[in-house]
Amino acid sequence: MLSIFAHTFDQLKDSIPELITVIHVAPNQHVENYIDGVIRKWPVPAILIPGGHQHLKYDAFSVSSSALLIQKAFIVESEIYDLGSIRDCSCW
Repeated sequence: MLSIFAHTFDQLKDSIPELITVIHVAPNQHVENYIDGVIRKWPVPAILIPGGHQHLKYDAFSVSSSALLIQKAFIVESEIYDLGSIRDCSCW
């Protein structure tokens, strides 16, 4: 999915110059290290929120205006924060 996100952000970066990516990472250091390495090559800035820091995830939702979501739980949470979102429903 990371390559799909990178491609999407590449397409959006010119029309949304203030675009910043925030990724909530599973509480696993190997996963976090892998994702950190991948996003360094992305066309937009990215912030990783370590797993286990739910309040940081909710803070990110509260200041966001839209979201690109693939996980059902995040889709439900985005509704709580009234975020416009692009959803990949194939994961259901």
